[in-house]
Amino acid sequence: MSSLLGSNKFNPDTDIPDLYGKNYIVTGGSAGVGFGIAAHLLQHHAGSATILSNKEEHAQSALEALKDYGDASKAHWVKCDLEDLKFTEKVANELASSSEKLDGLVLNAGLGVGVYNETKDKLDSHFQVNHLSQFLLLLKLVPRLQNAPGSRVIFESSELHRGADADVQFENEAEINRDIGPTKLYNRTKLA
Repeated sequence: MSSLLGSNKFNPDTDIPDLYGKNYIVTGGSAGVGFGIAAHLLQHHAGSATILSNKEEHAQSALEALKDYGDASKAHWVKCDLEDLKFTEKVANELASSSEKLDGLVLNAGLGVGVYNETKDKLDSHFQVNHLSQFLLLLKLVPRLQNAPGSRVIFESSELHRGADADVQFENEAEINRDIGPTKLYNRTKLA
C-alpha cells in the first residue's frame, strides 16, 4: 500500500524551520491533527499559535498539554462554533481586526463520518463545519495573510473526497442538505 501512496520522508520534528516571530491560527487545534499542528508550531518557536475550537474544557486541556512542546504562553484559545455562521463571522471579524500579520492559517477542524444533522443556519452540519465556516474565516483573514510575505493557507482534507458522488454540483442548499448517508456526507465536504 505504501508503494501506491509514496513514502513521506518529511519529519516535522526536524524538517520544520524556526518559526520565531510567525503567527498562526489553527481551527480544531485542541485535539487530533490540529493539536499536533499546534504542538509543532510551538516546538519550532512560533510567535503565536491561536487555537479555534468550540469546547472550553478541551481547549484548556490542550493548552495545558502544549506546555510539553514549547512556550505555552504563545498558545491562545478563541471559542469558535463552526456550526453557527453568525458566531463564526463575529470571531473572524475580531481576528481580522488585529494589526498583527498572520503567517499561516490552518483550516483543520471538521466533523467526521456521522449522521445528518442541520445547524441553526439550516445547513448540513458536515458541510458547514468542514467547509463553509472555514471558508468564511479564510475570506475575513485574507488581509492579515497578505500582510505577511510568504504566508500560507492549509485546508485540511483527505483521500475520502474520492468517494463523493460524481453528480455533486454544490449549486444550492437543497443539494447540500440532502441526506446521502454518513460516509457520503463526509466525502462531499472533502470534495468541496
